[in-house]
Amino acid sequence: MKLALLSSVPLRTLLFFGAILGITRAIELDDIRNITVTDVTTSSISLTWIEPKGNSSFYRVQWTDGNVSRSNNVTTTNITITNLTAGAQYEITVTAVTNEGRTEGLNTSVSQYTKPGEIGTPTVSTNTSSISLQWTSPPGEVFKYRLEWTSNGDMRNVCTHDNFAVLSELIPGTSYTISVIAVAGDNQTEGQAHRLTAVTKPEVVRNITVTDITTSSISLTWIEPKGNSSFYRVQWTDGNVSRSNNVTTTNITITNLTAGAQYEITVTAVTNEGRTEGLNTSVSQYTKPGEIGTPTVSTTTSSISLQWTSPPGEVFKYRLEWTSNGDMRNVCTYGNFAVLSELIPGTSYTISVIAVAGDNQTEGQAHRLTAVTSKEMLLPFVLQLCGVCWFFGLIPVLLSHE
Repeated sequence: MKLALLSSVPLRTLLFFGAILGITRAIELDDIRNITVTDVTTSSISLTWIEPKGNSSFYRVQWTDGNVSRSNNVTTTNITITNLTAGAQYEITVTAVTNEGRTEGLNTSVSQYTKPGEIGTPTVSTNTSSISLQWTSPPGEVFKYRLEWTSNGDMRNVCTHDNFAVLSELIPGTSYTISVIAVAGDNQTEGQAHRLTAVTKPEVVRNITVTDITTSSISLTWIEPKGNSSFYRVQWTDGNVSRSNNVTTTNITITNLTAGAQYEITVTAVTNEGRTEGLNTSVSQYTKPGEIGTPTVSTTTSSISLQWTSPPGEVFKYRLEWTSNGDMRNVCTYGNFAVLSELIPGTSYTISVIAVAGDNQTEGQAHRLTAVTSKEMLLPFVLQLCGVCWFFGLIPVLLSHE
């Protein structure tokens, strides 16, 4: 019955109503719904959406970064667009298509940045209160960089549009884990963080003081620096031989030194398992010279001569001291002998011979001895008296009485 009815309708009428039906179906092809970005990498963007009302044959996905445009047709409600530029903004449209590609619904768009790449390994320089970093840009596009680190338990952030940054107001001798993150132009899409550890230099030690000196040792103490440090590196040299020792305390006694020698001693605060050092603090100190050997002594009525052997080690000069008429007397010599003159005959003198180091201040143990000047002989006096008596005729008178 229906077939007979249609056969009675003119062909032109059928074509007209067919076109109307096609238009109606195209009008019923709605735009897609809930287009959502599900994943982003440095080179891809993944999308999903809900199919539109009505019928569709496939979906036409088009994307552009403003310079290059691409498209792809898919029959599923999702797509992963690949081979994109890192950190670039892409405008993506998805359109439902039917009628063998000839009829499209309204498109739906989304704008999305790919993730920026990871920066190259930065070069790092430090001082006691700051860390400076410089790096190469990753491939693709970057709007800015965000740096984050923890200081005193608080997370700190700083942003820069350059390829370098300086983190300031840091604690000396402290290890910092720093993240450098490239950020895309939407101020939200971030790349893989490049993490590194950098250590600020320790401060210098304070108030280094020599507390004791012997012929073979020097004792030091100091005040720990501000900030943090793991240990102290103590180095010393006499100009010929250099030695070092690490200590965790703020004092040290350096032993096995040469008597009377000058030592340059430096103390440096160290952290980061021995890899990061602060500026050193130095002190110059002589050890005490040794004590001389027992001198040989010879005397006259007015002088005492002494000669001795040098002590082990080094000596700059010798100082001799004694008391004469209640006054302390001194004389210095660069040789191994000395003559004390203008002394009183027959008098006992206590003499100290002291080796002195090159700073003219550091002195060794005094070698003390007692020596007595010779007494004046009576014979010259007697002969002189006899001569006087002879001159005045006293001796012939005395002889005549006999």
